[in-house]
Parts: sequence; structure tokens; C-alpha cells
Amino acid sequence: DRELSHELNKEAIEKGSVLGRLKRSIDLYYGNDYTPQDKARAISEAELESYKPGKVALLWSEQLGWFCEDSNRKEKAYEAYRHCLKNGHYYPMYDVATMFLKDNKMEAYTGLMKAGMKLGIPQCHLLGFEKEKEWDTLDQSEQKRLHNEVKKLHKKGMEMNDPFCYFSMAYFYYYGELGFEENEVEALKIILEGTKLNENICHEFAVTILDESPWVVDELPKEM
Repeated sequence: DRELSHELNKEAIEKGSVLGRLKRSIDLYYGNDYTPQDKARAISEAELESYKPGKVALLWSEQLGWFCEDSNRKEKAYEAYRHCLKNGHYYPMYDVATMFLKDNKMEAYTGLMKAGMKLGIPQCHLLGFEKEKEWDTLDQSEQKRLHNEVKKLHKKGMEMNDPFCYFSMAYFYYYGELGFEENEVEALKIILEGTKLNENICHEFAVTILDESPWVVDELPKEM
């Protein structure tokens, strides 16, 4: 119910909710039925809020990094993320790591992902998913090692309630990637658990599975 969601968020903002304001900023950046898209205004607001004192400003700085990265303003995104890391907000480690990955800086990417895991950043447990494209070039022993490592890391990330780990694990099972045996039922079970975390990526993939393989619903355990 998008209308109810919008009204509840408005009420939260009126009561002083920072998370409500952050969500409204995201809605402004991408636009929706209730908020006309205005990327420039969203970026400007995030930048203004990120300069204010206190830990809340770091959440705005992280959001500024997302917006700048999406807008292909890489240096500005790095600057925003680095500001977070320098001031003790470590969640953007994953975002910086993936920027290194896109630039093919593999050593920097791997090092930052491992550092993020030590600091308890759930998304950093996605380490290994990037090997999907080179899977067929690996020998059998390396494939087995990588499969086991990815499975272990993703399960840990799922235990830490990271929706992206749920999505990635479901993806591996659904398409039979990285040594996972193709299993549509297991994929749907995993992604339905992920939808409880209310992240769009899980909802969207659940819809994809239900659209492409509607028969899977009949195979689910009755308690689901």
C-alpha cells in the first residue's frame, strides 16, 4: 500500500524522524507517484545535511555518496564515503569496495571487503560473488573452494539480516551459478525470507521467480 506508506512517512517526518527524512530524500531522487523526481534538490539536501555536526550527518553523507555514484560523479562519491569512514561510520566500506571492483582494482576491493567483515558490515559478506563471470575458467578444486567460501559468507550475511546476501544466495540457486545446483524452490524460500527485511531488491526478485516459475509456489512448505 504505497499511499499508506507515504502517509506514514509524512507523519514520521512531522514527529522528527531522521530515517523518514532520508527516505523522502530517496523518493525525491528517484521520484514516485507521490514525489516528483528532482535529483538536483535531493543531492543538494544530502550535501547540506552532511556538513552538519553529529553522527546523523554521516547518514546523510552516505546517502550523498549513493546519489553521486548513481549520477556518475565518482570523485564526489568517494569523498562522501571517505568522510563517513574517517568519522567512524563504516557501512559505506562496501560501497567503496564495489567502486574499486568496477575500476578493476581487485586487491583494494578484496582488502576492503575483508576489513568490512571484521568490522561487522553485513554486505561485505558478498565477497566472492564477483567471481561469477570467470567461474568457467577456474579449475575444479578452485571452484569447490570458492563455492564453499561463498556459501559460508552468504549464510553469515543472511544471519546478520543483510537483504543483498539473501538476494545473491537466491540468485545462485535460481540460476545455478557458482556451483550451486539449480533449485527454484530453495531460491523462492530464501528470497521470501529476504522480503521480510523490506528491501526492494528482494521483493523484485521474488516477483521475477513467481512470474517465471509460478509452479514453485505449490512446492513450498505449507508453513510458508
